[in-house]
Amino acid sequence: MRKETGRMKNLRTFAIIDYLKEKKYCSVNELMEHFHVSPATIHRDIASLVKNNQLRKVHGGVAYVDPVEATDKMTVLSSTFQDRINWNQKLKLKISELAMQAPTWLLGSLERMAVSRAMPIKYSSQPI
Repeated sequence: MRKETGRMKNLRTFAIIDYLKEKKYCSVNELMEHFHVSPATIHRDIASLVKNNQLRKVHGGVAYVDPVEATDKMTVLSSTFQDRINWNQKLKLKISELAMQAPTWLLGSLERMAVSRAMPIKYSSQPI
């Protein structure tokens, strides 16, 4: 088997980034087939690009990391977690404000539900 030159790898990594800029996401198999390389080669390329925060591994493949969006996040690697924190932030704040105004019996129920997520919501006959 012929040893790959650094130039070929650099050209392929740029091509992988361009390919994913257009597609946003693809599977590892799709990349292997598109670039006609072995599984080991594509995995090395992906590892290098992930390490440099240019791609992100996702279930079943890889996704393009937009550098502009990535700078708005705490880190590129935790961007999906950060997205979940920021998702519906206004609604979460409104819920917390309403919870602060709730009667203590309701807060106790909510706390128990949070601890045992399987607990069904119980309605009280007390007036609200």
